Amino acid sequence: MHVVRDGRDVVCSLLERGWLNAGRGGGDDAGLAYGPHARFWVEPERADEFTAASDATRAAWAWRRYVTAARSQPERTIELRYEELAADPAAAAASVAHRLGSDPEPLARTFAGVHDRSIGRWTRDLTAEQVADVEREAGALLAELGYPGA
Repeated sequence: MHVVRDGRDVVCSLLERGWLNAGRGGGDDAGLAYGPHARFWVEPERADEFTAASDATRAAWAWRRYVTAARSQPERTIELRYEELAADPAAAAASVAHRLGSDPEPLARTFAGVHDRSIGRWTRDLTAEQVADVEREAGALLAELGYPGA
C-alpha cells in the first residue's frame, strides 16, 4: 500500500522533523546521519546539487524520489490518496479491501483514526520561496498527480 500525500504538505512535515536540514547534526536510530548529504535515492550525477540545495528543495526531492519509486510497480502497489482517506475513511477502506479481497471492516476501523488537520498545511506554513523551491524540484509530479496550484 502506498499512501500519496500532497508533496507540499510532506515538505512541511520533513522541514519540521529536520532530517534533511543543513544545520542538523546527529543521526537516527539506524545510525544514519541527518543533514544535507546525498542519500542513496539521490541521482548520483546530482549529489553536489542536493548538498547545496535549500532544505525545502531537499525535502521535495525526497518526496519526489519516494513517490516515483513506489509508483514504478503499479501491478504490485495499491495507491491511496491521503486526502481521500481523510475525507472518507470507510470508502477508502472498501476500495483497499476490494483490491486485497479482504473484509473492509478492520481497515475501516483503522482508517477512521486518520485526520485532515495537515491537509493544505503548506498554504500556511511554507514561504513563497519554499513553495517555489518545491515546485521547481517536484512540480511536474505534483501536476501529474493532480494537486492544484502545481
